[in-house]
Amino acid sequence: MIALSSKSQSGFNGEIHFGGITSQVDGDNYGGFNKFGYHIGFLTSKSINTKLDWYLGLQWATKGSFKPSEPDKGIFNTYRIKLNYAQVPIGVRYFYKKINLEGGLTLGVLTSSYEEDQIGEINPTTLNYNPFELAYTLGLSYPITDKFNIGLWQSRSILPIANSLELTTFGLFGGSFNHVLYFNLNYKFLKKG
Repeated sequence: MIALSSKSQSGFNGEIHFGGITSQVDGDNYGGFNKFGYHIGFLTSKSINTKLDWYLGLQWATKGSFKPSEPDKGIFNTYRIKLNYAQVPIGVRYFYKKINLEGGLTLGVLTSSYEEDQIGEINPTTLNYNPFELAYTLGLSYPITDKFNIGLWQSRSILPIANSLELTTFGLFGGSFNHVLYFNLNYKFLKKG
């Protein structure tokens, strides 16, 4: 943070972002964004021109999957995957009127994983998780004041987070992929010098 503050005089901006996450794991045979979590982090950005910024950040995100029981349908089994990541997002932000369009890549390091069903923890886990995740992120944000904006990001793993990846004549196949919706509140704490 000290280095970030010292560079603010050179045209760098800083912001803290936090919010909720809803996610699923594509490939675990359960559908729906039923796993709720949170994320928090900070970004530093620098203008490329009047319409375009690049950004680099550090964030913490809780992802995974959840299959709730459905007693009214006679389904009492549940299944939950909890995945915690330390992430480094890098990307660009395009200013279009009042809306900011954003896109980039995120490299994540898996810090912990946990699986449970209606009985309790599943150990060993059913999936062999990769220690790293590479994902794309697309999103938009909208300013509500000079310092605050709200945003929505959509992210999905590019490479599998678990099991193996196979190259077939029809393209890439196999593995499990994080699919995440981020709901953000962003606070700008540094301004351009």
